Amino acid sequence: MNDHLDQRQIRVGKLEELRKKGVEPYPYSFQNSHNLSELFADADTLVEDHSEVSISGRLMALRGKGKAVFANIQAQHQRLQIYIRKDEVGEASFEVFGMCDIGDYLGLQGTMMYTKTGELTLRVKSLLLLTKSIRPMPVPKVQEKDGEKIIHDELRDREFRYRQRYVDLTLNPEVATVFRQR
Repeated sequence: MNDHLDQRQIRVGKLEELRKKGVEPYPYSFQNSHNLSELFADADTLVEDHSEVSISGRLMALRGKGKAVFANIQAQHQRLQIYIRKDEVGEASFEVFGMCDIGDYLGLQGTMMYTKTGELTLRVKSLLLLTKSIRPMPVPKVQEKDGEKIIHDELRDREFRYRQRYVDLTLNPEVATVFRQR
């Protein structure tokens, strides 16, 4: 529990630092040109035409440090890889992205491409922090015991899932589907 409090204090500190730099961490609006379902459906056309797209989503994974970063965003329980280069988004935007945490919402504009491994990716030209997340997302811990992987995860606790439905709906697409159908 103390770890969560420490993480929250760090995130509040980042929030204050962003405000000191003149960044509004909760802007009023962002207009999407596509949702992720449309992006995946029209992927080949968007890549060939180098069409500009704007999407928003929750930051779910970060890979790499330095002048280029890969990350994943999630929206409508679908994930999309994004590619951010410091020289393309500018130093100020890249610095703002460096202060982002898992769970933050981002508004992104750029063009679609395929990576060398064939994964559909948004090459980001500009980004906007839409919501700074103060509470950390639960992360499963994996322990290996006698050759078996044991996953320790708050979401395996039924009481936790009932008390914090927003977390359950965010991280479990099956639960969100059942919720929408009811």
